[in-house]
Order: sequence, then C-alpha cells, then structure tokens
Amino acid sequence: MVTTTPVTIEQAVAILGVSASTIRRRIRAGTLRVEEARRPQGVVWLVHLPAGAAPAAETATVDTTPVSTTATASQPAGEAIAAMIQATLTPIVAPLVAELAASRQANERLVGELRAENRALVARTEVRSVEPTTESPPPRSSSTTWLTPRRFCISAALMLVLIGVGVMQVTVALYSLAVQLAMPG
Repeated sequence: MVTTTPVTIEQAVAILGVSASTIRRRIRAGTLRVEEARRPQGVVWLVHLPAGAAPAAETATVDTTPVSTTATASQPAGEAIAAMIQATLTPIVAPLVAELAASRQANERLVGELRAENRALVARTEVRSVEPTTESPPPRSSSTTWLTPRRFCISAALMLVLIGVGVMQVTVALYSLAVQLAMPG
C-alpha cells in the first residue's frame, strides 16, 4: 500500500469526507495505517492516507505538510503543571473566596448592629444623678447572666476570627497541595 504524508484524524476526515468513527474503523480493520506521535500537549495519531486520496469537496483545503513530532515545549514542565493546577483549583477556590467575602460582609453588618444595640443599652443604663442615700444597694440576684452586651460582642468577634482562620487554613492547605503537585518528581 503506497501512502501519502501522515495527517491527523481530523484532517483525514476532511480529506476523505467521512466521519472520525469511520476513520477509526478503517484503522482497526487495517485499511489505513496509523502512527503515534508524542507532542508537548499529549499524544496525536497520524493517519497515512492512500496515494490517490483527494479532498472530498473542492472547498476543503487541508495542510498535509509533515508534522514534526519532536517536543517543542514553550514553557518548562513545572510551569505547565502549575498552570494546570491553577486552572483546576480556581473553580474550587473561587466559590470559597466568594463565600468568605459574603460571610465577612454579613459579619460586619452584624457587628454594626450589635454596636448600635450596645450603644442604645449603654445610653439607657447610664448613671443618672441621684441623691446619695444611706441605703445599701439591693443584692444582686443569682439569676443574673454572665453574658453582658460587652461579653457578647467579644464572643461574636472571637467567633468571626475563628471562622476566618478556618477558611484560611483550608485555602493554605489547597495551595500547599497545588505546590506539591507542581513539584517534579
């Protein structure tokens, strides 16, 4: 069987005017010869067409010049892996970052509301000038709660910090994983 210059499967589809599955069927049947070529982007299969193969339509023009199968990497392998990892992690990390920003806004709004409420409570309970009395103040009841507005604000702020630290730990862990995967060997 006399063959021409090897072309990709897509080019063979355009030249012969058949589907890609037909080209693959002919390769399995042995009527078309194929070779594997390794490129930086991966493996490509090159089909050797029969000598008399002409384009199926006059408008189909396919470049059938020989294809170089030597690796011509435009960027080092480490950078390529890092770019791939970044492309993989961006859809995962982006929603987390958005959720963190939304949570931060909600928390800031809540802190603002709590501060306003605290100011109102402080204003209501301000010490008014009272004539001094000789009576001793009434004893505090044991049912008084320890959660004062000030302690509540401090507790809320600590909770916000802990949530932020947790999200940052997840982000750092994902970044560390990405760096480890990007390291060759």
